[in-house]
Amino acid sequence: MTGATIVQMRNAHEVLTEFTYEPVKLEKGYANRTLRIDVTQNTIEIQPVTRQMKDLWIGGKGFDLWLMLQEINPDTKWDSPENPICMSSGPLGGTTAFPGSGKTIVTAISPETFSIMDCNVGGYFGPYLKFAGFDALSIVGKATDQTIVYIDAVKHKITIEKAPLESIDTHLLAEELTEMYADDELDKRNIAVVSTGRGADHARMGVLNFSFWDWRRNVARIKQAGRGGIGTVLRNKKIKALVVKNNEMLRPWSVTTNKMAQPPSEFVSNNETDPNTVNEIVKKYHHDREFALEMINELIKLPGGVTKQAIQQLSLRTKTTKGAFYHILSLAQNLKGDLYPATHQASADIDAYLAKGGYQTLKENLNQNHAHITAKIAAAGFAADNGRSTVDKKLQSCLEHAQEKSAPAYLLCNANNLVNGSLLIENPHAVIEGMLLGALATGAKEGFIYINQHCHANAEHAVAQARQNNLLGDNIQGQSLNFNITVRLSKGGLQADDPTAMLNSLAGKPAESRSQYIEFTEKGFRDQPTVIFNAETWAQLPDALQNEANFKPYIRIAITGDPHKHKVFNLPADSTVKDALEKSGAQYGAVVQVGGPAGGFLPADQLDVKLDAAELKKAGATLGTGSINLIDDSIDLIDTVLQKVQALAAESCGKCTPCREGLFAMTNILKRITNGSGKNEDLDTLAELADTIEATSLCCFGRTASIPVTSSLKYFKEKYQNRINK
Repeated sequence: MTGATIVQMRNAHEVLTEFTYEPVKLEKGYANRTLRIDVTQNTIEIQPVTRQMKDLWIGGKGFDLWLMLQEINPDTKWDSPENPICMSSGPLGGTTAFPGSGKTIVTAISPETFSIMDCNVGGYFGPYLKFAGFDALSIVGKATDQTIVYIDAVKHKITIEKAPLESIDTHLLAEELTEMYADDELDKRNIAVVSTGRGADHARMGVLNFSFWDWRRNVARIKQAGRGGIGTVLRNKKIKALVVKNNEMLRPWSVTTNKMAQPPSEFVSNNETDPNTVNEIVKKYHHDREFALEMINELIKLPGGVTKQAIQQLSLRTKTTKGAFYHILSLAQNLKGDLYPATHQASADIDAYLAKGGYQTLKENLNQNHAHITAKIAAAGFAADNGRSTVDKKLQSCLEHAQEKSAPAYLLCNANNLVNGSLLIENPHAVIEGMLLGALATGAKEGFIYINQHCHANAEHAVAQARQNNLLGDNIQGQSLNFNITVRLSKGGLQADDPTAMLNSLAGKPAESRSQYIEFTEKGFRDQPTVIFNAETWAQLPDALQNEANFKPYIRIAITGDPHKHKVFNLPADSTVKDALEKSGAQYGAVVQVGGPAGGFLPADQLDVKLDAAELKKAGATLGTGSINLIDDSIDLIDTVLQKVQALAAESCGKCTPCREGLFAMTNILKRITNGSGKNEDLDTLAELADTIEATSLCCFGRTASIPVTSSLKYFKEKYQNRINK
């Protein structure tokens, strides 16, 4: 459209109200104020966000409903002036790092259902509103003429304007208003337009259209939302559009490619696979889709690798979609190699363990009831879940839920990482005995060891030995205990350490994390009561039961980073980081990383901190995988941080925005700093990114993935400044 047309439209506007306001700095994603616009009275006012609002609506996503309830009464109809259109966005919308993740929730009384209807839309309107300085807004009343509400966050003013000449067609209107309010081509990215189409005048199902400027195509891109006719409510108020202009949002459409959308081309070929070979693999796993990862691993080992034909055969024989197998395959690249190198391989010895009194605790307690077992464990004070609970309480909770539901209970051993996996090489029968004692405490009949590729064979060998010696199976040692263990393959890597990802993997789904609303002891594997401990906990259970009064728990630590000192060993649970380093004999420099790839960087004067989850968190580190990485003093720390964040970004399953986009954004900033083009304000952005990723990521992987950045900024900020100011 011509510039003359835009000028003509602009000149036809009549400003009915102009309202100026003070800008605010967002605090953890909150502006702590809302906006109320009355298009009948042409008034605009700012209202505070109260503590009560935050307590009721965690994350701010319910502020729209809160505002609505302040306006309506039992007699309010969809076309009543007091029927508000309310919009809000959660705190994610208030971070420059996530310009596309702040979903906007919109509510109004629906002309179709005559009840409160809400809808949500992705994209950028929520962040635009946040950076204008408002957590939510409500528009009430009815205008007498076609109007536009314009929020200008650059000049900090809001206007209600008559707009007689603009189009009714949504796409044209969005382009007209973007052209009208943008100062230049770059500024077009900063404008969001909310409008509704011509059809909303003639039907009660009009939708709202949210538009943002697609600078690559030089057109307005439209996202629709508004089930139940919220667009019709907007037209009834004679509001042609709501426009927000900001100067913070210059990076739309920069969302990284989701790895799940990419075909795993490095694994899948067009070669042929003998159908009989695939059939044998499927038969080995009883046509059970729960073993999807194991089946894929069998294919990877074949000379021709994974082929499209083989995936097709797996799909047919397990009655599972091809997409499910491709999805698992795309996240299973660590089957070819692990983040954690193998230490050594050893054969489990049933005689050596027995010679040291192994399985004696089990034999002495085979005829004891559940209460006796848990009471003895309770007396030992054996902690679980990084000190958040105790082993006896987890076992007791699982038993109670299983009895209440008349459901089976399950026991799981997470041995995915180096520290826990190596225990299944060095002392697998202690883990097995611990799980058997767990079965006595919970009544479980089935258990699983979830373990990485390097240690899988040794675990299977130990389980087979136990079964041959009547220590697993039915009527164990001639008694009424029936319990069996199946060794299951982990995809490897950090993501699989998360219990929810492990449960998905065991069910034959991609090892992606999910939100956990219910304790696993109530609803875990196969949606039944489940106890999940790592190998380190299960292996100490026999000692806790046998010597409850004198039980001294240990913590298992791996020292990595120095090929000559690489080792895994046990320490008393109250040991410090320095104790672990001294016991290993490792030569360490000015910095060590505690907690694995997502661990915290600590200086040499902070190593007296105990290897305790709470104490390490205070220090800026984490217990994580239980490994301590020695950092080479000859390598610049910022290069090391970049390397760790890149590895973590590659590990992310990509399911949730904070982790996927946040790690990607942090990687880009760190690259810029290491390349010599960093700015001092990059450090504030890194800190904001890290805080947001920790606070809003879906799983424990995402919530700890920013620790390398937060800890290095805490203790070594001058190193960042030196790289920036070189």
